[in-house]
Amino acid sequence: MEFHHTRSVARRRCGRGFGWLLVISLLTTLSSGAQAEEYSGSAGLGADDDIPPRQALEEAVADARLRLGVLRVRPWAGLRDLSVVSGDGPDVDDDVTLTVGAGAFGYVRFGARALLALHALPEYVWWADDEDRRQLNGRYGAGLFGTFGRARIELSQRWQTQQGLFSPEIQRLTSQETRTSKVAAVVELSARVGLIARASRVSSLSQDDGDARFEQLDRDADRVGVGVRLTPRSDWQIDLVASRSTVEFDQGARLLDFEDDILGLAVRFDGNRFGATLRLQQHDAEAEAGSVFAGFDELTGRFETRWDLRKAVQLTTSVRRDFGFVVSDAFSHLRSTRYGVSLTAQRASFAIGALIETGEDRYVRRLGAAAGPSRQDDVTSFSVRAGVPLGRIVSIALNATHTMYEPDGAFGIDRDITTVGVSIGRAARPRAPRTTS
Repeated sequence: MEFHHTRSVARRRCGRGFGWLLVISLLTTLSSGAQAEEYSGSAGLGADDDIPPRQALEEAVADARLRLGVLRVRPWAGLRDLSVVSGDGPDVDDDVTLTVGAGAFGYVRFGARALLALHALPEYVWWADDEDRRQLNGRYGAGLFGTFGRARIELSQRWQTQQGLFSPEIQRLTSQETRTSKVAAVVELSARVGLIARASRVSSLSQDDGDARFEQLDRDADRVGVGVRLTPRSDWQIDLVASRSTVEFDQGARLLDFEDDILGLAVRFDGNRFGATLRLQQHDAEAEAGSVFAGFDELTGRFETRWDLRKAVQLTTSVRRDFGFVVSDAFSHLRSTRYGVSLTAQRASFAIGALIETGEDRYVRRLGAAAGPSRQDDVTSFSVRAGVPLGRIVSIALNATHTMYEPDGAFGIDRDITTVGVSIGRAARPRAPRTTS
C-alpha cells in the first residue's frame, strides 16, 4: 500500500515560493511489483544491460511456490497510484487517478541448463474526469535463459505500458508503451576472459491521445554490440564493448533519425566495505539524411561508489552524464549532468536513507532551427526514505522527494515536483532514494 502526496508547479521566476500539486497514491502489492516510472533523462539507445545472474534467477524460481505441473507460479496483485492531482501550470490537470492490476510470474525448468521465465501483469488505469486517459496498461514478457558449457544466453521479449513522467518539459502523468526484444550471450574463454555479444530493439510509443507532443518521441532503437569481459578477481569485472545504435523516429513535424557508434567501458568492484561501478560510453552520433538531429562526439556515463562507514551505515556517491530527447520543436536533445550523495542507516529493525542530487539540463538546438535564446535548467532534488518491518514478511516505508527545475536564462519556466508517500510491502532493507529528475 502506497500513499503519495505530490506537488508540481510551473511558474515564472518572479514571485518564487511553493505552489502545490497534490498527488495522493495508494499501492497494495502481494509481491515486489513494478515501481512507478520516473523520468531519468536516458535517451534509450537500445538495451545494453547484462544477462541476469544465475543466482537471481534461482531466487526468483524459489520464490514461486505454487506448482502447476512443470510450471512454478507466483501470483501478483496490486492497487497503486490512487492520486488526487491539482495545481498550477499549463500541463497540470485537476483530476483523480487509480491503477489496479493482477497477474502472475511463471517459471519452467528444462533440466539444469535452461529456464523459461514468463510474466503477465495487466493493469487498468482510471481517471475520474479525463476519460481519454482511461486504459489498460500492464507488463508482459517471456525470456529463455540458459547455460550451455561455457556459454550463458538470454532470448527475451518484453512489453510494458505504464504511467509516469516521460519528459522533463511536461508535468503530466501519461502512459507510454515500450517493447524490448533482446538476444545476448557471454562465452567464457577462461576463468578470467570472456566474450560478449548483444543485439536488441527497443520501441517507444506514446499512449496519451490527449497530448500530441508526446508522439514526437515515438521511436525504434536498434543496437548491436560485441566485446570482451575480464574478471581478474572474483570482486572485479571489466567489460569493453563496441556497439552501433540506430534510432528512427516516426515521421512528424521534425525528423531526428541518427546513427551512433559507441565504445563502452564498464567496471565493477565489490569489496567488503567499499564498492564502485563505472560505466562510460564514448558516442559518435551523426544525423541521417534529411534529419535535423544535432550530431555530437561526447562522453556519457555514470560513476557510483559505496562506502560502509559502520556495520549498518552506508554512504553512496554518484556522478552521471547522459542525454535525452525533448518535445520542444527548436531543440534536438538535451544533455543532463547530475551529482548526488546518499546516506542510509539501520538500527535494529528500523532503516532510514536520505539523498541530495544537483545538476543541469542543457538543451541543444536542432539543425536548421532559427537562432534564439539558449536553454538550460538547473535541477536540484532531495529525497528521504524510512522503513520498519511489520512482522516477518511485511514492512512499511515512508518516502519524500522534492525536485526543482529552475531556468538559467530567458527560456523556460520554473517548475517543481514533490512526492510524499507511505508504502506497505515485502520486508526488505530500503534502497537508496531515487530522484524523479
